[in-house]
Amino acid sequence: MKFWFLRLNLFHRLLIYFSVIILSSLVLVSVTTYSKASITIENQVSVYLEQIVNNVNLQIDEYLKNYERATLPLITSQDVRKFLDRDTLSSYESYLEYSQIKDGMNGIITERPEIEQIYLMSENGKYIMSNEPRGVFPVKEFYQDLNKRTPNDGKILIYPRINNNRLVITMARKIRGAKTFEPKGIIAVDLKPSYLTRSWGEIKLAENSFFMIVGDEGQIIYHPDDEYMGTKVKESIKNKLANKSVNNFYDEWKHERVFFHFNTSSYTGWKVVLAVPRVTLFEPIAVVRTTVLISGAIAIIMALFFAQHFIWKIVKPIRMIERTMKNVERGNWELAPEPSGNDEISSLVQNYNKMVKRLASLIDQVYKAELENQKGQIMLQKRELEKQKVEFQALQAQINPHFLYNTLGTINSFAILREEEEISEMTEALANMFRYSLQNLEVVKIEDELQHVKDFLIIQEHRWQKKIPLSIEIDNQLLRAEIVKLSLQPLVENAMEHGFQPVTDQSEIIIRGEVEGDILFLSVGDNGIGMNPGRLLELRTKLEDEQLHPNTNHGIGLLNVAKRTKLLFGNDYGIEIFSEQNKGTTIRMAVPYHMKG
Repeated sequence: MKFWFLRLNLFHRLLIYFSVIILSSLVLVSVTTYSKASITIENQVSVYLEQIVNNVNLQIDEYLKNYERATLPLITSQDVRKFLDRDTLSSYESYLEYSQIKDGMNGIITERPEIEQIYLMSENGKYIMSNEPRGVFPVKEFYQDLNKRTPNDGKILIYPRINNNRLVITMARKIRGAKTFEPKGIIAVDLKPSYLTRSWGEIKLAENSFFMIVGDEGQIIYHPDDEYMGTKVKESIKNKLANKSVNNFYDEWKHERVFFHFNTSSYTGWKVVLAVPRVTLFEPIAVVRTTVLISGAIAIIMALFFAQHFIWKIVKPIRMIERTMKNVERGNWELAPEPSGNDEISSLVQNYNKMVKRLASLIDQVYKAELENQKGQIMLQKRELEKQKVEFQALQAQINPHFLYNTLGTINSFAILREEEEISEMTEALANMFRYSLQNLEVVKIEDELQHVKDFLIIQEHRWQKKIPLSIEIDNQLLRAEIVKLSLQPLVENAMEHGFQPVTDQSEIIIRGEVEGDILFLSVGDNGIGMNPGRLLELRTKLEDEQLHPNTNHGIGLLNVAKRTKLLFGNDYGIEIFSEQNKGTTIRMAVPYHMKG
């Protein structure tokens, strides 16, 4: 895979790079947007469903409480209490009580058709039913079951049960007779579950969404599909419903992923469950996903179109350079067309053209030089040596004005006749300096150069009217070593001119000498004003590039010494500058050292 990619040209590589970056960015944005939208919508839906379920739960509780209140006339009726206290129904009076109670039951059913049956049962086995049962009614078993379930404190029992193969909701309460406060019987009401939907009939649910009511044991009390009435939910749903009173979760229903939200009624203990298919729940997210995909596809197409255009703008000049390079390789010095603009590609083409021109010029020079070399190699060598000699002499001539020497002798004689000792001392020192500089030598001993420095300082002391302390820290065995003539004095002069502004009693110049291997280092240091880092860097750069000139500061001193040292000893030797502001400057000169036998 890697080698396949490396075989592609620059255009296709850049296009792949751009494509990967664009696709990665879009995928990251799309995934982040979709995930955030999913979480937000799910939370919003959860809150919305919670409000619906709470509302339905309250309506169901109120609905059942109404039927609880509907039985109050029977519970408080004296006829009902007397009925519970009697052992038999043989008397006419008992018959009248029976008829009045049953009429009361029928009146309640007439007002509330969702009531399927009303029961009044006493502990001695007597009972009255609003509708006569078909066949034998197991009053004893029914009473015993309700008696176990119904609390003794008078609270109502509400639970679903199967009656004649149909699910009904039974509400039961224990009641007492007229003669005692102990419960003597039970009054119960069977409700049709299908009528529960009236309490939430105005609520509009999404497609394939539904409400269901689940009892304590997982039995379905109500479901819009009758086939589920009375059945039990599967174990996984039952366990999730049992864990909390309010919660939401995902589970399978009819082979479909469904979002369930439920709340537990404090009145009945039932779970009111609202189920919404996940597809329906995330339908808004599907719209977001579709929008993101379409927008992303459009963005990718546009980005790739512009990327291809920009890449071609980059690659085209490079291909022109490649084509012209092949022509240059064949010997045709062709220049590449320079694109408009001032960017890196334009600079590359311009520099390439400069290189081609320079190469053509150099090759032409080499060709001519080769012709000249063929005409006379020896003459060329002599000319080169002569050129170096002339350049060396020209450098010396900058500080060797010969004609002044004779004039200084005349001034010295005149000063002696006039007994001007200071003038005599200065002219004598200056004469010694020029006599020394006129010697036809390229290298001298260190001791001779130091004497030249001392003569120079004699003049400077008279100039500044101050004694300039000069410290020389050089071993005696090094005094016979050879250095470039007129190399130390320019460095001392440089320290005087630029290190001190002006010379004071605290001014000091130190000349040191030390050997490292086969190199002799001579340094001239001062404790003057020094230089800031910017000025030091500028001076080092100009010295390295030989850009210092005699008409500039530091000109004749530093550049002259550096160039003559390199001419005599090679480019590995020369001078270095070290300085720290307000602490002084040190100029170190490196020359070859040979041990004397």
